[in-house]
Amino acid sequence: MDLRQRRVFKLVIKVVIKLQKAVLLMSLTKHILIIGGTGMLKGTVEYFLNRGDTVSVVARNTSKITELSERLVL
Repeated sequence: MDLRQRRVFKLVIKVVIKLQKAVLLMSLTKHILIIGGTGMLKGTVEYFLNRGDTVSVVARNTSKITELSERLVL
């Protein structure tokens, strides 16, 4: 393994460790903030709601956020 490969490997290990810490924190957290949760992250919003967490969603489009809240909460 050359020097460049070692550096890349170390960077990947650091990223994996940070992701593991983030997942652990998410599993302990009861209030989740999702930015852009009316688009591709709708499923993420649903997942955390179904898990029983409090979810705050930030969106640019008020009609989409209204539609999402009506569909999920009511």
